[in-house]
Amino acid sequence: MIGCCCWTSIQTLQHGLIGRITLLLVDKGQRRQGVGSALLNEACAALRKLGCSRIEAMSDIAISNAHNFFRALKFEQTSYRFARDMASDD
Repeated sequence: MIGCCCWTSIQTLQHGLIGRITLLLVDKGQRRQGVGSALLNEACAALRKLGCSRIEAMSDIAISNAHNFFRALKFEQTSYRFARDMASDD
């Protein structure tokens, strides 16, 4: 496998239908060859066809190379995400 891109659409009150890139992986030996950009472009085109008015990309907070990748493609950081495992009773 060279790469994988997973996405979904989500209905929101504040932005209407948005697209969300939930996973973008490229094999280490295939990086910096346009694979990630091509996968992202295809996902964006599909989400645009669905009528999404906005596209968000999720990225692990510790992977700064991914942040730079998205910034280079004109994505901007707009929020922080918080998560909690549901197995916890806290």
